[in-house]
Amino acid sequence: MSGERIVRTRVRSYAFAFVLAIIIVAMFGACGDDGSKDTDTSDGAPEVPRIAVEEVKARMDSGEPVFFIDTRSDSQWDETNTKLPGALHVPPGTLDKHLSEIPQDRIIVTYCT
Repeated sequence: MSGERIVRTRVRSYAFAFVLAIIIVAMFGACGDDGSKDTDTSDGAPEVPRIAVEEVKARMDSGEPVFFIDTRSDSQWDETNTKLPGALHVPPGTLDKHLSEIPQDRIIVTYCT
């Protein structure tokens, strides 16, 4: 692989990681420790597109691949039996440890409750 191609691949990977980090950081900011939603965006964080459950289901029913990331804290994760099968648990502050597990070829839906 040429040096230029390696650089372009790395730039794309870093760009993907950066965008994903912004989305997940914004999602972490949208959920309090009690799972409540905080819609105040006055802190300057970018607006995160929201998707309704019905739209996710419709996309899945049409065959579109969807990847779920559960952003609940470890304590919230441990205290519940309600978990999406196949969802990746990425608690606050651990995104960098999970980047290689997140596919780049599908819609990514993060949720906290």
